[in-house]
Parts: sequence; C-alpha cells; structure tokens
Amino acid sequence: MQTSQSPDIAELFGLAAGLQSPWRASQYSIDHISKSIHVWVTGQAPQVVQKRGWFGVKAVQAAASPAGAADQRWRHLDCMDYACFIHTQEQLDASHRDLPWFGAPDMPFSNRLARKVFQFLMEGLDMQLICDVLKLSFTDLWKFKYALDNGLLHFEYAPVAHRKLKDVGVSVPPGAAGTVPDMCDPVWENLITGTLNIQIKTLGFQLLLAKLRQQVSLQQSDDVKLMKLRELHRYVERHERVLSHELSQLNQYQ
Repeated sequence: MQTSQSPDIAELFGLAAGLQSPWRASQYSIDHISKSIHVWVTGQAPQVVQKRGWFGVKAVQAAASPAGAADQRWRHLDCMDYACFIHTQEQLDASHRDLPWFGAPDMPFSNRLARKVFQFLMEGLDMQLICDVLKLSFTDLWKFKYALDNGLLHFEYAPVAHRKLKDVGVSVPPGAAGTVPDMCDPVWENLITGTLNIQIKTLGFQLLLAKLRQQVSLQQSDDVKLMKLRELHRYVERHERVLSHELSQLNQYQ
C-alpha cells in the first residue's frame, strides 16, 4: 500500500467521505489487494509553496505536514466497492468526536458507520449477517456491541411505532394474537428491569434474562434498553413452544 499526497485527488476522497470545512483530506492511499481506501483528515489549512516554471512563479497547494499526534483510525462507509478508513493525527476534543467521519476513542467505526450498525442491531439482525452485509470483521462488531451493552456508547434511534390491533380499533378474537404479549406491553420492561419476577424452568431463558438484566442496569440510553427488550421479545417468540410455563405467568400480568 502506497500513500499519495496528491491534494486534488485527496480532496475528492474527502468529499466522498462527507468532510466539511475546515476539515479536509490531506493524503490518501489505495490498496487494490485488500480493496481498501485510507484517507487522512486534517483541520490544518493547506500549505502553499511557490514554484517557478516557464511562465513565472505560481502558487501550488501541498499536503499538510502531520500533526504529530498518534494516528487514529476508524472504519467509515464504503467508497464504491472499497472499504474506507478514516485516519487523523489531530488532537480531537469532545465536539470533534461527534463529527460523522470521526469516532469514539478506541472504537472501530466512525460515527456514521456506527449509527448504521446500531440501526441493524436495533432491528434484530444477526451479528454475522451484519458483518456480511457491511463487510465488517466480527471482532470489530463484537467490540462495538460490547461497548453498547455496557453503557459506553450512546445513540438515539426512532423505531417504527408498534401498536396493538386493539389500539387501532380492530377486535382480536381470543387466541388469535398468540400467547406472546406485544413487545410494547409493560410486562417486558418490568421483567427485564427486575420489577417483575416469574418462575423460570427453561435454562436458556433464565441465562438470557440474567444477562439482559445486568446489561440494562448499566444503561443510560433508553434506545439501548429498547434494543435489549427486543432481544428478549424475539427470544420468547422463537421459543414460544417450550416457554408455555413462563408465558402463562406473563399473560397474567398484562
């Protein structure tokens, strides 16, 4: 992989990455073997040097010198069919960390890619499927999800509203809606926060609930709590046949 300092081409990659002034791309590199593009971002003004040619002296923009700090790197949204990585050697403060092309310290994804990954997790996509769709390493995704689960990251998400049939004036015959309470039913929040305790005979459900309760207790974000509620609800839906004992108790608290 060879790094290029062509300011014109670097600027084009910066535009593709969504950079906005005063931030710009100072240099780039393309690895055709791994199909990846690396873009170095700086907030420094471009350097201008004087060059003498046949028709006199002209000003030419040159690549900025490195800022001197340690290189920080985040996986960004893909550029065409190439994986895009954002680098910077700038000293970033809290406001800079919120920019879409940068990311949280020690996290693998830029804010823009992290939000997309978070949306996929909120919709219940399997982690391996997310890796396949976005061409991410499982290790990076696991590190990101671990930070989410432990309250180290915060994202806002507006899911599609879930409403029961009875809320829109449709009568539901007894038993037609199944035995699993709607995800918006308060019984799930009471269960996952520990306000409600039931007798659990299924070991898998018991282990999952214990894990989710611990994760929810660490959360400051309502959106991540909602993600955990969805994970619990999906598990019960998938294993409804073996959870009849537990479901009979949940239905009593509706």
